[in-house]
Amino acid sequence: ALLTIAHRSLRLIEWKHISRELLRTSGGSTETFALSRPLKRGESRIDFFISHSWYDDVDQKYDALCKLAAQFKRRHR
Repeated sequence: ALLTIAHRSLRLIEWKHISRELLRTSGGSTETFALSRPLKRGESRIDFFISHSWYDDVDQKYDALCKLAAQFKRRHR
């Protein structure tokens, strides 16, 4: 029952919405929540979970994420 509830409330942010500016924000808002969406029917998982620390260098983190996203897209075309 608990896993069913968790799965129903699970949200994701698609890569196209991740930006340096988003990583620089220091808290959630209605605008950042609006970037997320629930999983669509047939989607059973999220490809990556990103833990965000305000102490990380945003440019280094974003550059590393861009490389990871490019590799992922090449493998899963």
